[in-house]
Amino acid sequence: MASLKRIIYTDPDSGAACVITPVEGWLNPVEGDARTLEQLAAKDVPAGVAYHIIDAADLPLNDQSFPDRKRTYRNAWKVQDGGLTTDMEAAKAIHVANITREWAARGAAAGDLQAALDAVGTPATVAELYAAWPAAIERRGG
Repeated sequence: MASLKRIIYTDPDSGAACVITPVEGWLNPVEGDARTLEQLAAKDVPAGVAYHIIDAADLPLNDQSFPDRKRTYRNAWKVQDGGLTTDMEAAKAIHVANITREWAARGAAAGDLQAALDAVGTPATVAELYAAWPAAIERRGG
């Protein structure tokens, strides 16, 4: 059975939020002694870096407010107060880049693209941001 816990920390080099998911069998191997999440953290988290153990249900991708709960905004996650939050400015930049990429792939007019980007506005939540996808282009992969 997969662990329902995750180890999170901030990468000291990139500043990115890192999530460690224990692989099947690591915590409870077929042979040998059971291992702990703390042992996994000691093995995989860079020395001297603070980490937290959280419930998998607390990952932002499990937010039920948008339908497919993909990891679209994962690069906007930040470790804060022992949990993961979404940096909305970073998430908006990801969203705008995704709209621009999809718009270019369809060869649509640049003026229409600017109107679509302006319509994104300043969402306060991931659900609001996710909802600010132009109806003129089909959402693919997140």
